[in-house]
Amino acid sequence: MASKDTNQVLYKQLKCRICECGPKAGKSEWYQCLSQHQICQDCKTGDAKDLNKCPCGRFISSEHSPIMEELLELETTRFKCKNTKGGCREFLEKEAMISHEQECIYRLVNCPDLMCDSKVPFHELIQHIKTDKHVQKRSRSIDTKEPLVINIQIPEPMFKNGIFACRPRKIEYDANIFFETYQANAIKDGLFWHWIHFLGPPIEAKKYAYTLEYEDVNDSERNLTYNGKVVSVDETTNTIQANYNCLSVAYGFFKAHFVDNDRKFKYSLKIRNLKEEAKDENVESGISDDE
Repeated sequence: MASKDTNQVLYKQLKCRICECGPKAGKSEWYQCLSQHQICQDCKTGDAKDLNKCPCGRFISSEHSPIMEELLELETTRFKCKNTKGGCREFLEKEAMISHEQECIYRLVNCPDLMCDSKVPFHELIQHIKTDKHVQKRSRSIDTKEPLVINIQIPEPMFKNGIFACRPRKIEYDANIFFETYQANAIKDGLFWHWIHFLGPPIEAKKYAYTLEYEDVNDSERNLTYNGKVVSVDETTNTIQANYNCLSVAYGFFKAHFVDNDRKFKYSLKIRNLKEEAKDENVESGISDDE
């Protein structure tokens, strides 16, 4: 009963003055302003910031509350999911909640369509992307156990400007859904980008990798091959490109070697299950999964 009372008190009394959120799993640092308003860790120090003033205008302490930290670190403390407003009703201890929030179906994710700025609940993403506004007209579901060969023709106005992109192409592999996207911007950054989104949480995305191979239109012996990890839909276009977490080459190089006189380029795509590959290697070497 005491455990229940403690959690009730925490959720009643601990409310951030800025974001209005209550206790957060894994975020046990709480601060106060001179008017004793509570400020959560994310609002005070998140994203490499150091907020000095509360919305009330008074200064925020530079030290967090050790008493509050100890309360939030108790094994008996339970947390609501940060997606409670979206519909989630989970109420778990700290480590379980941290794990849950990474794959909560109510978490907000960005639409993988480069032309859409919407954030939608994960469980609604498929329905959202099916609309005519967000799906490539020739989008299709494909089993990529064998390399998928794709031919693209760049529309002349876009080719001339050096700015073009594709809307998500849905790909099915290993009973999962992936979205393929590429983008070129010869003006902004002078690069051509190509990546694969995975419809699932980051921890699941780590199981999959992909290979892109572009054919050089001038020399059949010289191709561009890229091997990389798929990225979860939790990652945005900005973070993918900022971290170069995908194929990224100079647009001039891409245009000179891989786009022909008819503005066409060709590439093959293969998605791989790294866990299954490891199992196959163990079988071939005579090592069992238990070893």
